[in-house]
Amino acid sequence: METTDGTREKLASKVPYQKVERGYRHIAHGPSCGGYGDPFRRDPAVVLDNVLDGLFSPEIAREHYAIVIVDGAVDATVTEWLRSARQAK
Repeated sequence: METTDGTREKLASKVPYQKVERGYRHIAHGPSCGGYGDPFRRDPAVVLDNVLDGLFSPEIAREHYAIVIVDGAVDATVTEWLRSARQAK
């Protein structure tokens, strides 16, 4: 955590709730992705929600989950084709 004057305080990594006082900012640095299970079996609707929530881009959805998102929607036909082509490798 960092105050407006630049003073920093390390927080425990496993804190379920951390109150941040006015004048402080909470900056979290940590690993990302990790995941669980086969990314090509992830529900396209869940991946779309993640993209719409700004967690990652449509390009990441395509590259890592083989899910094609066009104009804010899953292109089911292309997604099915891409997933089957990648699984065949």
